[in-house]
Amino acid sequence: MSTIKLHQERFRFLFAFSFMCTIITRSVIAQTTAIPCIEVNGAWQIDATCIDALYNNVTDLKESDETVPVPHHHISGKVGTSDFNIYLPSPSAWNNRLFQTTYPLQSSVASPDQIAFASASGAGIVQVTGLLGYRTEAAVTKYAKKAAAKYYNSSAKIFAILSGGSGGSYPTTGAMENTKGVWEGYVPFIVGSPVALPYSFFARTYARFVLGDKGEMIADAIRPGGSGDPYATLNALEKQVFDEVLLLGVPIGGWAGLDYFLGGTRNNLGQTSGNLLGFGDNVRSLDPTYATDFWSKEGYLGMEHSPLGEYFRQGRVMVKVTVESLQLDSAGALMSFTISGLPVLSKPWIPMDCHVLNGSVAIAIQGTLNTTTSIFTLGTNNADALTILKKGAIVSIDNSWSLALMAYPRAQTPSALDFYTYNQYRNSDGTSKYPVRPFHLGSFFSSSVSGGAVYSGNFTGKVIMIDNLLDVDAPPTHADWYSLRAKKALGSTYDDNFRLWYFENADHVGTDPARLIPPNGVLERAFREVAEWVQYGIVPVRSTVYTVSTLNQIGVGSDAHSRGGIQPSVQLTVGGSDKITVAVGQPVTFDVVSQAASDGSSVVAVSWDFTGSGTYIAGTIVRSANGASATATHTYSAPSLR
Repeated sequence: MSTIKLHQERFRFLFAFSFMCTIITRSVIAQTTAIPCIEVNGAWQIDATCIDALYNNVTDLKESDETVPVPHHHISGKVGTSDFNIYLPSPSAWNNRLFQTTYPLQSSVASPDQIAFASASGAGIVQVTGLLGYRTEAAVTKYAKKAAAKYYNSSAKIFAILSGGSGGSYPTTGAMENTKGVWEGYVPFIVGSPVALPYSFFARTYARFVLGDKGEMIADAIRPGGSGDPYATLNALEKQVFDEVLLLGVPIGGWAGLDYFLGGTRNNLGQTSGNLLGFGDNVRSLDPTYATDFWSKEGYLGMEHSPLGEYFRQGRVMVKVTVESLQLDSAGALMSFTISGLPVLSKPWIPMDCHVLNGSVAIAIQGTLNTTTSIFTLGTNNADALTILKKGAIVSIDNSWSLALMAYPRAQTPSALDFYTYNQYRNSDGTSKYPVRPFHLGSFFSSSVSGGAVYSGNFTGKVIMIDNLLDVDAPPTHADWYSLRAKKALGSTYDDNFRLWYFENADHVGTDPARLIPPNGVLERAFREVAEWVQYGIVPVRSTVYTVSTLNQIGVGSDAHSRGGIQPSVQLTVGGSDKITVAVGQPVTFDVVSQAASDGSSVVAVSWDFTGSGTYIAGTIVRSANGASATATHTYSAPSLR
């Protein structure tokens, strides 16, 4: 396995926690015209001069000159209740640019890498404590432009670029569609949409419920050296579910990272994979009758007369168990209890609801159930349950809600027909095959986090959108869907304002260095190219050329020149083929050929990981006009699949 590195600085979105404050004062964000910003259908319309009364005052203002990581002028303060920091490079480095990232949970403190990268790009950094929407970011950006103009004693136009990934892509989209003259360009990446949260998580739990026992075989088939046929071991029902998840846009390559794909953390009862149903509490709160309807009304999978419906009914657990004994801590407080009557659970990882029964009243119990020892360890917020928990008490255990949530995407088919990943749930006339719930959770989330964006595709400024082809959290179909909406909204001006770059071998979190490439260099490149685009009219590299398969899988070509974007292509062979079987101790020759993208970049280095450990060894590279090649030989001392 090899990685190819481009001429790009590394850019890590980390947080630094030290800065010096010297001057304390108070300021008001001055506007040339006292026109208030207005709210239209839940989205604030903000331009360069309107006043947002809620965020017009800057308080706790502090300024200092710093030298680490590079010389810069540091301004910090508050707008409303949100902290902000502005880092302006030295006058010799300044090129009238501001770079800004947004995320609902981010710190207001930029990392040294961010500051250094921005300075090397002629830009300052603006960073605000994360909130929902884009209002605080807009207020601070407008203030930062004025502060920079004063600091540099210049009236030259300042160009601001806003970027946000994952949850940050929502406010970035909101700003794109509802502001004017605040930011001139945008870099949304690993983007969400009104059908993103929480459906890809629920769908992966659905996949684990039906396909979990075949997961390793599916993963092995699609990993390097595998058969390439993930269907080989699946029965008809499993193939149906496998395809249903793919049609929702979840990339098939995500199965190669099986632990993450199926979920690896623990739920509130101690079983694994409950994290993928973490948004279930929101469904329960906003759509409280869903599970009851799922198991009792025609049209829902829980009542469906099909092999899949029967599979769900067989997987449903509703049992009553008895408290056999109580365990107290040294202070005499109840800390756990042992139950009897718990049946053997075929899928103990599925989150369950536990209630202690008091006549006709069921009181929820929070804690951790060990299905092997039958010991329930109490968590917090159990005051009501503690009053009746005693030896002999009856406790109900029920996974009905969890199973119902797995099929929730079927009940959320959007009315807009261009959400093509939901065509599988529609009849030929566009109507839904299944009952649709009155509350659409995905739209609620996207509207709340984005600040009211309607995702029309109609935006101001220049946009380079980045998406990763192995992203199972925010599937790459979301970016394609938004691109299609932008084409419709912008018409002939689409290419003048929008780019979509897809990135191979990268996912949402990038925690597997043996399999995934961090996209940080691409983000840096996008910041700079958008800045050049809005500031000088220098047109960026064209969008990636891609296809969408009948199973809604995004694919790109193997030739970097023809597919566009900025990522080089890589072809790796072993013994002249895509796979080989050799004996222990037999030398194996690997050859890699890489083609640089058609943007003037070049391939400069190659490194090897022969065992899939995530540790790479530098290799010798032979550079050519269009790319580079390399050859390496390795001898395996023990049996290995790859």
